[in-house]
Amino acid sequence: MKRHGRPSSPAPALAGFPPPTHALLLRACLAEDAGAVEAWQAWRRVQDLDRIDPAAQRLIPLLQHNLARRGVPADGPDLGRYRGMHRKTWYENTAASAHAARVIAGFAAAGIPTLVLKGTALAVGHYPAGGLRPVGDADLLVPAEHAPAALRLLRDRGGRAHPPRAEADLLAFDLPKRHGWELRSPEGRGVDLHWRLLAVSADAGRDAAFWADARPVRIHDVDTLTLSDPHHLLHVCVHGLCLGREPAYHWVADAVMILRHAGPAGPDWEAFLRAVHTHGVGLFAAAALRHLAEAYAAPIPPAVLAAVESAPAEAWQHAEFAAFTSFDPVRRRRYYCGYRLGRLRAGSAAWAALPRPVAYLEMLRLQWEVASLSALPLAAARKLARRLRRR
Repeated sequence: MKRHGRPSSPAPALAGFPPPTHALLLRACLAEDAGAVEAWQAWRRVQDLDRIDPAAQRLIPLLQHNLARRGVPADGPDLGRYRGMHRKTWYENTAASAHAARVIAGFAAAGIPTLVLKGTALAVGHYPAGGLRPVGDADLLVPAEHAPAALRLLRDRGGRAHPPRAEADLLAFDLPKRHGWELRSPEGRGVDLHWRLLAVSADAGRDAAFWADARPVRIHDVDTLTLSDPHHLLHVCVHGLCLGREPAYHWVADAVMILRHAGPAGPDWEAFLRAVHTHGVGLFAAAALRHLAEAYAAPIPPAVLAAVESAPAEAWQHAEFAAFTSFDPVRRRRYYCGYRLGRLRAGSAAWAALPRPVAYLEMLRLQWEVASLSALPLAAARKLARRLRRR
């Protein structure tokens, strides 16, 4: 069954939409007129700098930069502390980029291609100065066929899965059902290794356009590749709306910087729309672009908004959108035990070729991490027994 239009959930219910206080801060960071100072002053009235959360703290360097551009005196309230946070971010970014460069060079020596994603690439290619966009873990995409070798190379260099995970389970279960996994070096630096770009994707083969349209980028002292602007924007929008371990409202700033980097004409919107269609993420794109346009005056062409908002969506796509953008964990569990089959069959020829009952059982096998289909009844009985004991 297909339905049309934007998701019915009100904007504040989406996990990726910044709450009012963070939205004020983002407007102070991004506005290119006097509204930036007005938003900053309003934010200061409701937010104690000593009590800001990590999501807000990550935006302070960009805030300091934008206030300086708007003519706020250097000795203005809190400006000295903002500059200190900017310098700290610049220093930490330098160390993070050096670590990412070593990993990229190691992959290149082993014949493993890489695409640099998110903050690691955007900080050096899209923000107007260094240290304005904090870089944490190195987000790297490798072709799916190279993922086992990349995992082993990181393990051989002391990397450990975070959360902890046996290599056999990563290869048997996580490669087919997830888009990536984090590994941490002995020094505590992380690599988010992706073998599919999007968390909701089911087929790495559909990432071909991301690789074909890749752009060169230099990370520290190593040359590699990153996404094109339309693909960066798609990734930022989909990833930003997905509920993660902690809020990541800087996706809004990333999206605005990508749009500005693309110039007055904007990114290649046709390429953006093709990727939206290929990956079946119209609901994510529609919600994100509408929010950027209405809350932050981002220059989204009306025709693009109309195209993504009018695209038909299956019932499983609405369930997927609700599962990934809601604070309700029950929606996520229901999706993975039911509606996800629609994503798998629509996104992968191998899944579509399976009879529907067999495909459903295979999905459960991967989700429950059972070695074979014949072991599913015992696994189901154990799950039922655990649930009954909790009552």
